[in-house]
Amino acid sequence: MQLKKRLYGFFKTITMMGEAEISIFFLVILFNFTNKLKALYIWASFGLICFINVGVLKQLYAEPRPFWLSQDISP
Repeated sequence: MQLKKRLYGFFKTITMMGEAEISIFFLVILFNFTNKLKALYIWASFGLICFINVGVLKQLYAEPRPFWLSQDISP
């Protein structure tokens, strides 16, 4: 696989932000330094966005993996 060096940093950052440890870290920091009602609202919004991303958008896109279609590609 070829790497596009120009966009590599951008996509690496987006990937890092999607990891659970990073998200939970920022949510805990937010919860400790803001109003609890606002923090709860942000936590609920974050949860809804994650649910929509994983539950709905992935099902709408639902394209098979390349190695499911071709026997020449091994995972």
